[in-house]
Amino acid sequence: MNVRLRTSISFVAGVFYEGMVRMNNYHVSLSMTTNSGSSENYNIALDRMKYFFAECIDSSILINEEETDQCKKFVKAGLKLVTLPEEPVEQIIGMMLYCKLNAIADDHIIVNEVEISSELGDQVVFFHSDGEFQGPFVESGWWSQSDLTHYNKELNVKDNIMSMSRRNTWKDLDLDWPIDTESTTGNTIVFADFGRDETK
Repeated sequence: MNVRLRTSISFVAGVFYEGMVRMNNYHVSLSMTTNSGSSENYNIALDRMKYFFAECIDSSILINEEETDQCKKFVKAGLKLVTLPEEPVEQIIGMMLYCKLNAIADDHIIVNEVEISSELGDQVVFFHSDGEFQGPFVESGWWSQSDLTHYNKELNVKDNIMSMSRRNTWKDLDLDWPIDTESTTGNTIVFADFGRDETK
């Protein structure tokens, strides 16, 4: 039986906008529906979302990916970036979260709606839900990948390709989907033609 869920998450991030970094407190509410017969799978999906917020989004700098020079400076300073295809306003951040969280959940949970507000945005709540136009996120990018990626490009610093961080995998974090033992048990017979040369 599918279950409707709602959870709220808060995080702090810097916003690079108009040449300045300003710290901002964000509040996100997620409306979701379970889409798996396995409670283990949707608990893993929820844990993946929590981890993504805590380790990838919280304490990051949200920045337009076109600000390449500034991105390089932030990376050189050891800061964590989340690159976006447009300016990091609440509506764009909400669309990104809608796409990325659905990708992370791998259809075990469906995120139906994201509500986002912030202190810099005067607590005005922006909504994004299924069926609405995805804006710049129609294009495939890190937000459509189910891994922990939170930026599009590796940055060239001092003529060396320098990735921002070593990304853990879900398997490293014990948040991989369990193996379906029913489909992997039993014996399989494989018939193969090894191309024996009959002339020898």
